[in-house]
Amino acid sequence: MHEKYSSNFGELIRGIKDIKVLNLKNVLIKKTTKDQKAIIKYDSETRLKDEKVFFLTNFLYNIFDFFFILLSIVLIKNNLLNGANLLVIYMYKGKATGFVDSIADIYRNFKNINLSIERLYEIVDGNKYSKEVYGNREIKELNGKIEFKNIYFGYDKSNVLKGVNFTINPNETIGLVGKSGVGKTTIFNLINKLYMTNKGSILFDNININELTENTIRENISTITQNPYIFNMSIKDNLKIVNPNITDKEIEEKCRLCKLDEYINSLDKKYDTLVGENGVILSGGLKQRLAIARALVKNSKIIMLDETTSSLDNETQDYINDSIKKIKKNYTILIIAHRLSTVIDCDKILVIDDGKVVGFDTHKNLIKNNKYYQKLYKKELL
Repeated sequence: MHEKYSSNFGELIRGIKDIKVLNLKNVLIKKTTKDQKAIIKYDSETRLKDEKVFFLTNFLYNIFDFFFILLSIVLIKNNLLNGANLLVIYMYKGKATGFVDSIADIYRNFKNINLSIERLYEIVDGNKYSKEVYGNREIKELNGKIEFKNIYFGYDKSNVLKGVNFTINPNETIGLVGKSGVGKTTIFNLINKLYMTNKGSILFDNININELTENTIRENISTITQNPYIFNMSIKDNLKIVNPNITDKEIEEKCRLCKLDEYINSLDKKYDTLVGENGVILSGGLKQRLAIARALVKNSKIIMLDETTSSLDNETQDYINDSIKKIKKNYTILIIAHRLSTVIDCDKILVIDDGKVVGFDTHKNLIKNNKYYQKLYKKELL
């Protein structure tokens, strides 16, 4: 019982980032609450049984001691027993003390439970850790326009982003390139509002991100990481978790777009195949394509891919790129890439260096006019 639910809770912790950006918080809070109640009920019932057995055992011991004392008194009165009554009384005292100790143990256990519950509620109620702050403006579907206006941000005292400005129009496909640590993933984190900016404004469709509800942000954005988290469910359930009302036919269409259908149909149980913990039966490329299919099933207007092909072979990379090409023009797509070859067909490429935008244009124009981009491109060809 505990092993099963502990595994589920572990999955929630390991997949916390994907859970947040997929807007599964409310769904999984309900599931976790249900699991917690089941554990509490199980523990309460088990504890109650243990205490009943313990109480009954002690009761029988005390009844035995009582009758033993009565018998001792009768024997002493009839001069059939001498000073042994002292030993009898001493033994009874020990049993009585043991019974009192058991009551004290119960009290201590309840105090520990109460302390644990208080600590849990400190986290759940947000009294121990600060809550994320959102606005109250609810928009069902964004157009997909994203603007960064003079953004400064740092995880500590030093800034990772230093006055970043750019505008991405609806249905554009944008590549983000630059050396490791220059701020590309940080831009994704800020778009997802996983952090608050130190200075500047982020706008969606000319609306400040701070005015939007959490649901508006989460429902309109899907982020696919280098190692996307795949739940220990069937392929179908991994897709339905973001859209419970989607039909099987629609699921198959999304998987076909992502070049997953051929693989899935080769499996014995097809879409009902269990993928194991974090998609253990799937290769890296298949996990990436399943994550893209999940984003399409979710129907988010903005799709962000964070170095999704950096550790894949060329053939698998081509599969991923073909999948992206099929969905272009219908979504605003942002792609962080180590390999420039994966983003040269993007509408524009955002070039980042040392937390600043040093280029934002098509590959063709950048390769002609941007020296920093030329260096990156030549380095990849070597």
